[in-house]
Amino acid sequence: MKIDLSLNTSNYKRFFREGIFIDNGPLMLLLYGAYDKRNKTNFLSCIDYQAIHFEALVAFISGLPARQLRLIITPHVFTEFYKHAQKDFSKDMFNAFFKECTDKLLQIDERPVSKNLIITHDLFVRFDIGELSLMCLREPLHYSGFHAIIHHDKGIDRGLDKDKNICTIHDTEDVYSWFLSSLQT
Repeated sequence: MKIDLSLNTSNYKRFFREGIFIDNGPLMLLLYGAYDKRNKTNFLSCIDYQAIHFEALVAFISGLPARQLRLIITPHVFTEFYKHAQKDFSKDMFNAFFKECTDKLLQIDERPVSKNLIITHDLFVRFDIGELSLMCLREPLHYSGFHAIIHHDKGIDRGLDKDKNICTIHDTEDVYSWFLSSLQT
């Protein structure tokens, strides 16, 4: 189910109660954006984001109706994030970046997903491993409650549109649009 941000986010409280699963794109947006803000750099441009996208995502997450909101990734999402960062930062900058964001990464929860579950999933050939690992968390024995996924791939919305237990949130299409409209009011 795709989020409708014209409604109050408290309508989606049940999806945020256990935390939000976050894909590689929004994870990079949060960590690159925080790094850029502190160091007056512009690594967000490496991933086709701007500082306002970072501000929008931070404002959105900060305003969610949850007592103690947790972000959750899979090892597959972390691997994608790590590989992108290696490519986007020079060696010295990469080391500085990771030194600076280690505490934030340690605060993010992690849920394992079996490679066998990923490989045998109906959507295996349509998505990157990280995105698919988040979708597989919905499978039996992983996570049976309501949850939300913040992502940057519109295919996730289409792949999960009929699942009423998962709320999908696109980092720019939904969050950025919501942020711009909130600035106008």
